[in-house]
Amino acid sequence: ATKTGNLYRLKMLYLLTFADIKAVGPESWTPWKNTLLMELFLKTSHFFERGGVVRPFLKGNEMIQKLKESLPPEIISEYDDELPDRYLSSYSSAEIAHHIEMARSIEKGLLLVEWEMEKETHAKVTLCTRDRYGLFSKIAGSMFLSRLNILEAQIHTWGNGIVLDTFWVEDATKDIDRRLQQFKKDLEEILGGKSSLKDLLSKRKESNRIIQKVIPKVSGEVKISNQDSDFYTIVEVTGEDRLGILYEITQALTDHGCDIHFARVSTLGNRIVDVFYIQDTWGEKIEEKQKTDRLKEILLNRFTLNEEITVKDQNR
Repeated sequence: ATKTGNLYRLKMLYLLTFADIKAVGPESWTPWKNTLLMELFLKTSHFFERGGVVRPFLKGNEMIQKLKESLPPEIISEYDDELPDRYLSSYSSAEIAHHIEMARSIEKGLLLVEWEMEKETHAKVTLCTRDRYGLFSKIAGSMFLSRLNILEAQIHTWGNGIVLDTFWVEDATKDIDRRLQQFKKDLEEILGGKSSLKDLLSKRKESNRIIQKVIPKVSGEVKISNQDSDFYTIVEVTGEDRLGILYEITQALTDHGCDIHFARVSTLGNRIVDVFYIQDTWGEKIEEKQKTDRLKEILLNRFTLNEEITVKDQNR
């Protein structure tokens, strides 16, 4: 941020870097490179937009050492092998210490949801719970149910099965706090087995009125790579942003038997750039061409829906 100087220069640098990599060849721009560049861009842009002070993001053992300043040794030893390097490099030591406190607290309940208002219509949401199949789709669906538009998200799964997710959401009606309260209530009912997303959508008439025909201004594009990670299939989805699109994408992934371990969700103007690190239900990469071609087709269809969204019950 110090070297770039301002947000305008940062955007121009991002575009220049993108163009430079793409100019090398059609296969040079990969989901992995996009994730790295997008993460750097978003972290730096947040600094300019929020007027904050630059914080160093440490990696691996450096962060663990930093955490020892605020957490007892016995807690550090309990979690130091469970926190992925990608997660450790995404947050400050103070944020990670608080996340660990949240993780220890969910022993008493189903999940913890916290949020802080950033603008009248924007909030940062932190969610902590235990991993389960289809979780990301249930979260995104619950936000869609409350008419919350997800602008950005970081999805992290720890080695011990704890999920720590951060969402940046907006609600143009300036009623975001009430909608977040409703989101939390709905998600608790869904994860607790008291209701299903399908039932809640059916009961809420407003949420059932989905635009019949969507004509995107930005063409949808799906890239699937098995070369950039030894353990995960990487799926990159770009296309037109609209309310509920992340729910539709994550539901499609879940319905196709994909388990999402890490995700980076971004919105640039009216365009989404979402990257998912996935495995099949056996914990393996999805490498068969027939399966990846079918998955690509299903995801692309999310941008050209000709009928109302069908919500499948994923409480299985």
